[in-house]
Amino acid sequence: ERDPKKSGADLRDKVEFIKAHARNFGRSALCRALKVNRSTTYYKPDGEKRLEGIARHEKETQEVKEAFEEGKGNYGSRQVKNALSAKGTVMSRRKISRLMKELGLVSAYGIPKYVKPGTKRAGAAVRMTGTEGRGHPACPALGSVVFYFPMYASALSPAILP
Repeated sequence: ERDPKKSGADLRDKVEFIKAHARNFGRSALCRALKVNRSTTYYKPDGEKRLEGIARHEKETQEVKEAFEEGKGNYGSRQVKNALSAKGTVMSRRKISRLMKELGLVSAYGIPKYVKPGTKRAGAAVRMTGTEGRGHPACPALGSVVFYFPMYASALSPAILP
């Protein structure tokens, strides 16, 4: 038979007792009475920590998804935060934003419906389409450049245009 002092079974029993009764008597008082370091009672094996973290992440992800769907796809991270706060859930806006990005949730208001041609959001700076009537008939691409970059019109026009 194993000696409980050497195997650590005695300490394990003490720690289990402290965890079970900490709410009633206080962790520090029980640790002092049983002569156990307080830090020992907070120890969790890595597997437990990982499982708790995964479960918490799943729960938070589900809460964010529900709040977003509650807003019919119109909520951004700030509105989702307000909706969660109303339910009593505390979560930072940046964490909500990160979870929304993970889930691929984007507010309908964040997607531009129309982009003015020639802006940076429109794509390439020089556009080859829609140049009819804007430039010289011999060189419509040049007309496009002049249309989007009028400051270069004087430099380009005499040298290139026939």
